[in-house]
Amino acid sequence: MKKHNLNLKSGQALVVLIVFVAIATIVVGSAVVVTIVNSRLASDVTQSADALAAAEAGANEAILSLLRNPNYSGGTLAVGPDVATITISGAPSKTIVSSASVGGYVRKVEVLGTYSGNAFAISSWKEIN
Repeated sequence: MKKHNLNLKSGQALVVLIVFVAIATIVVGSAVVVTIVNSRLASDVTQSADALAAAEAGANEAILSLLRNPNYSGGTLAVGPDVATITISGAPSKTIVSSASVGGYVRKVEVLGTYSGNAFAISSWKEIN
């Protein structure tokens, strides 16, 4: 068997070390960037879901308010730190639009139904733009 003799000249070890440190820095930096991006995306998804939940809570509140007071025409509803804005139009067919904004995300829910004899029959419930 041959023996390999590694005789590194002065400074060669330092160059190899600098290359490995540079590669490690790039890998760690990339991991940090990926973590930050994922964290922001998760926050965006949460804010959008919170806005939809607040809008749906507003629509539910509107239906309950209509059953208690057939002349209810809308208002606002605090849902935790968020606020749903409710508008109601039409008679006896009612159109309820509830919207909420959280962190720049606006979500709206539209409910179509008919109020008759102290009952509200829902014919459609959907998210709108």
